[in-house]
Amino acid sequence: MKHVVLVTALMAAMFMSGCASKAYKHAGKKNFTVHTKIENTATKNRYGQIAIYSVNKECQIDREGIVFLEKEETKVSLPENKRVYLVYQLTKNTTFLGKFLGKGGSSVITESTILDVQPGVDYKTTLNYIEGMYEFLLHAKAPGSKGYKELPFVGISACQPAK
Repeated sequence: MKHVVLVTALMAAMFMSGCASKAYKHAGKKNFTVHTKIENTATKNRYGQIAIYSVNKECQIDREGIVFLEKEETKVSLPENKRVYLVYQLTKNTTFLGKFLGKGGSSVITESTILDVQPGVDYKTTLNYIEGMYEFLLHAKAPGSKGYKELPFVGISACQPAK
């Protein structure tokens, strides 16, 4: 448990310091669609990103890069037959007007999950931040199925090393 807390704290520190700003390389079939709806106001500037990590058989993670969510829809290629660790982040920063009006500060909302990427499966995720409410959703559509199925968010602490 201490390892998980340390990894989570380290990732948050990397996000905040900008150390994790390497853009994720989009190679292969685009099998992961990110739908983003983030409301900005005159006093708050919000943005989202997803850090993508590879996960080895010993459950150790290696940062592959970050997908910056600048559009309402972003298509990404995740490696098939691999396990990845996705770290979603929504950040809210106060604009100059907000600071002037005494509404200063910033905050970060983070959610994460392990995903075993299956061949031929299309994944979609939704990040919404509207009127102070946030939502993270993850869905998968298997080949030949008619619709998407919601997937649970599974933390890195659930990872079991291969035997």
